[in-house]
Amino acid sequence: MPSDDNPEHAYGDPSRPGTPIDFVINNSYQRSWVQDQKDTFDQATAANGGPKARKPIKQNRSTELRDKAVTEVLAFNEDESKWTMRKFKGVSSRVYN
Repeated sequence: MPSDDNPEHAYGDPSRPGTPIDFVINNSYQRSWVQDQKDTFDQATAANGGPKARKPIKQNRSTELRDKAVTEVLAFNEDESKWTMRKFKGVSSRVYN
């Protein structure tokens, strides 16, 4: 048997290395990806002579309604009064601000 001749021999597939949790918790992978994206963008803009000028978007009824809906959602303010169930309307709160 191979294990008789070589004590370092192991049977089966080797286990995969563990996930470096400190990189996951500290968002190192995200920061690395964002930096790579910035570097790629900078290289592309330097090779092309700078960022391209954007053309104005042609407006039609659909885009106007979409822009209006987004503006209304962003401008929405919730009322100060909070919704409560009918059976709890007369009950005072035990938590004080």
